Order: sequence, then structure tokens, then C-alpha cells
Amino acid sequence: MADFKRVALWEIAKTQSGWTPSRANSKLWWWNIIRLKSWELNDNTNITEYSETITQAWIENSSAKLFPKWTLLIAMYGATAGKLGILWVDASTNQAICSIQNIKWLFDSKYLFYVLLHKRDQIVKDSFWWAQPNISKTYLDNFQIPLPPLEEQKKIVAYLDELNATISKLKSEYQSQLAMLDEMRNSSLDLVFWGSRERAYNLNNWKWVKLGEVCEIIWWGTPKTDVLEYRNNGTIRRATPTDLGKVWEIISISTTEKYITELGLKSSSAKILPKGAVLFSSRASIGKIAISETELSTNQWFANFVCGENIQNTFLAYVLLYFTENIVVLSNSTTFKEVSKWSLKEFEIPLPDLETQSQIVSYLDQVHQQITMLKTQVNSQIEHCDELWQSSLEKVLTQGVEEDLKSDFSFLSSCKS
Repeated sequence: MADFKRVALWEIAKTQSGWTPSRANSKLWWWNIIRLKSWELNDNTNITEYSETITQAWIENSSAKLFPKWTLLIAMYGATAGKLGILWVDASTNQAICSIQNIKWLFDSKYLFYVLLHKRDQIVKDSFWWAQPNISKTYLDNFQIPLPPLEEQKKIVAYLDELNATISKLKSEYQSQLAMLDEMRNSSLDLVFWGSRERAYNLNNWKWVKLGEVCEIIWWGTPKTDVLEYRNNGTIRRATPTDLGKVWEIISISTTEKYITELGLKSSSAKILPKGAVLFSSRASIGKIAISETELSTNQWFANFVCGENIQNTFLAYVLLYFTENIVVLSNSTTFKEVSKWSLKEFEIPLPDLETQSQIVSYLDQVHQQITMLKTQVNSQIEHCDELWQSSLEKVLTQGVEEDLKSDFSFLSSCKS
């Protein structure tokens, strides 16, 4: 089937931005008119909840508008740019949201929802202004929309609704599996360390020590960012939390995105960590852990441990992983949470003899490797679901609903099994 003809959005719909009343006039804030914020949009086709309300008087005496039920909404700028929603209630919005209404020649607003959802990455990419996306109303008005006959639109919406529901249910099951695997990981740590304080009194080979007694703690140091000679063409690896990813697990690190020069090292308090050092993010995103496989430095977001002769680095990494929540409690309440070097030096950990440490590391390594492998498999299935959803959007929005698309549901059935 040939691609559908395309029309500009302005030809089939009216776009209009929301407005925000002054918070100086508390009388304008009440409970009978809904007001939505852009971050409340989460690709939801039935928006019924809201965080704030304003009065009817504000609607009647300002630039604010009351958008009717079934209005399609899109966030226009910032981190939420491109998020979509459909109102199931009459509502006002703030200025970061654009409404799309009075739609002509469409089966319903859900068809346009799916079109914009499919093209969101392109819309956001085309709309970057300085450091963040900023979708202009002119750009949106001129965005090209595929326009099949109404009967075909009806089929497309029905098909995508069913596929979306099936995929969402399947992904929810996968997320439950990931949560279960995380619980298994935590249980393995509990098995080793739970009740370890009692072991200190019952077993001769366990004792409690302060981190500062068994490790050298090397704090961060960062060369000035405005001196190019400290960074350009640098050869010294410099780790940041980005290198450790988003998952709170123990990783090995041998490469970094950023480097500094020898001059940058000498002109700052930055230090070179030896191979085998344990990196622990101690500021903001507290608890990311890595073991260095090579010499490197870190930025100001890390506390780094060089183990003494009585503690193995991998054992220390597992201890830090288990006690991360306890360490977070020690952080101060500044803009960014940060654990001080003194707090870490004084933090007590359970410490068995080296032979027992080796046995614990061997056990936890095996368990965590199995869990990592299973999580990789589950995440792969989630990626397959996302790929299927994107490919299905592409197919039906350009070619319509065809018989061979039934294979999508066959694939999902095989995923469940």
C-alpha cells in the first residue's frame, strides 16, 4: 500500500499554548478548575489527575484558557519536551504545554497522539535551542501529518490500542522480574552481612573496624575547567559518575570519557589512583561503585579507597554496596548531598579474615554474575518490545493495518512463553 498523503498540522487542527496566573494573588488559586504542568504528561491517553487548580475568575479575566475534554496536549520545552497526553476532563494548562484541538478529518485525537508519539524523537531533535529542546508553535503547526481515510484511521487506532496494551502488560511483567532479581541480589548480601555485628561477638574471625583503619581514602581533586592546557589532549584518565552508568552495581572500569593533562594533575589536588582502587560516588548520586582496572583519577564526585593488607578490594566493594543506604544517611543537607571524608573514615564495617573474605567474594561473584546475565536477558526482551512498538507505529502510520501485522502479536505470545 502506498504511503498516505500528508497535511500540515495547522490544516487539520488549532494549536494554543496555556498560561500561568500570578502566584501573588492567592484568590486566583482554587479547586474548581484543573491546571496541568508539563511534567504531569507521561504519554497518557486519559489524563484525569492534576497538581494545582485555579478559579473560574482567572479563566474569565486572563489569557488562561479552559481546554475541553479530548484535547490533545504536548509539552513544548525543557526535559519533558514531546511528552503527550489527552484530556479526559476540562482543564487549563501552564505555558509549557500546547493544546491541539478542533481537529478536522480525523477519527479522534488518539490517532494524532500516535502520529506525534511516533515522530517525537524527530520533533525534539529539530527543536534544540541552546542546551534544551524548545518546540516552537510555528514548527508544530507546519509539521506534516499522514492522513488516511477515516475508516483506516479507526483501524489504526484500534490496532495500536490493542498492541500498546499488550506490550505494556508484558513490559510490566518484565519489570516485575527485574525487581525480583534485584531482591535476589539484596538477599545474597543479606545472607552474608545480616547479623554480622553478632558475628563479631560469636566468631573469632569477624570484627568491626573503621574504614579509615583498613583503607587509605583519597579524596577528589579537579583541575580548573577554564584552563584548556589542563584538559586538551590529556592522557590521564579521569572518571566521572557518567562512566559508571545508571545502575547501582559493582563494575570494573578501565576507560573513561574524560582526560586531564600532566599539567592539570600537577596544578590541582587531583591524584592518580592505583589499579585496584575502589571508587565510590559520595556526592549527589551516592553509592555508585567501581573497581579500577588501570591507573586513573576521578572528579569531585568520588571518594576513593586504596585497600590495606587486611582487606580485599572486591570484598570492600560488596560491603559498600550493602551499606550504601547507611552511608547516605551520613550525607549533609546542602544543595547536593555529600558524605564527608571524616564520616567515611569513621564508618564501621564488618571484617572477617582474608580467607573468609575470599570465600564471600567467590560466592557473591557467582550469584551476581548469574543475576546480571538474567537481567541482561530480561532487558533484551524489553528492548525487543520497544523495537516492535516503534516498527509497528511506522508500518501502520504509513501503510495502514495489514494482515501480516498479526505476526506482531505472535511475537508477543512467544515472549510470554
